[in-house]
Amino acid sequence: MNNMTNEHARYQVKKGGWSIVETLMVASLVAILASIAIVVVNPVARLSVTRNAERWSHVNIIANEVVPPLSAEEMKGASLLGAVPVELCRSTVAPSECEREQLFVVKQYGRTLPVDPLSQGNGTGYALSRDTLGRIVVSALLAEDGDAITMLR
Repeated sequence: MNNMTNEHARYQVKKGGWSIVETLMVASLVAILASIAIVVVNPVARLSVTRNAERWSHVNIIANEVVPPLSAEEMKGASLLGAVPVELCRSTVAPSECEREQLFVVKQYGRTLPVDPLSQGNGTGYALSRDTLGRIVVSALLAEDGDAITMLR
């Protein structure tokens, strides 16, 4: 009987937990996969792309809803606009804190102007200017990642 137990014991596999080498290999693999996931997802870049998409939408609203309702006579009132972009003032700011051409557009619009996600102070982060042909250019001043967000009207 004792002889049979020894034979049986010789073929039994040792039962135990994970070895240190196995644990380190799994931890290394998890670290490598996590670093790849962070590089691929890159949340900072995704946020800037999202904010730029919002800026495109705002520039479109300003170009298509703020500028077109102005008559030719009213457009002459904005003749102070030149090649240098002039930032639009927030609709909630007192008139004394804005420049003349900014007030002109705000008064004509009649509702709250869109504001850039990163804009601070009295400005909206969007500007009006004129190109060499006299057309009004609406632009986002705070565009990220080197994008130029502009629209002609």
